[in-house]
Amino acid sequence: MAMSDTITQIRTEKGLTQEQMARDLFVTRQAISRWETGETSPSIDMVKLICVTYSIPLERFFEMPVLFDADAR
Repeated sequence: MAMSDTITQIRTEKGLTQEQMARDLFVTRQAISRWETGETSPSIDMVKLICVTYSIPLERFFEMPVLFDADAR
């Protein structure tokens, strides 16, 4: 899945408007729109902020499997 689709999916799953997501991430609504259309992409630091803000695993952005850590109990 493209990063633009991932961002749109996260926003809709959380029930947020572009304006609300922009406020949470300290960017403009236009930035969210450009990310969702694929015109631009967020920086890696912004991707990390999205993950922390919305409790999303980083692997979701990079199409990586989430591995089970047997030691993390």
